[in-house]
Amino acid sequence: MGSFDTLRASERLEAAGLPPGQARAIATVFGDAQADDLTRQDLEIALAPLRTDLLLLRWSTGLIVGGTIALLLKAFA
Repeated sequence: MGSFDTLRASERLEAAGLPPGQARAIATVFGDAQADDLTRQDLEIALAPLRTDLLLLRWSTGLIVGGTIALLLKAFA
């Protein structure tokens, strides 16, 4: 993702007829909004611990169910 050039945007807005203060404010808002955008990589990094926890939970559940079935088969065999 490229960076947003607020100075260039502000100058283009002024050239289009906006007052300098308003042009700077609009360019700043767009620059801040782009800086806050999350990328797919940001989401992958944020979700990595959750995926690890879910994998551990899945394995633990499988072991518990398997152990329970083994005990039931031993008790009734």
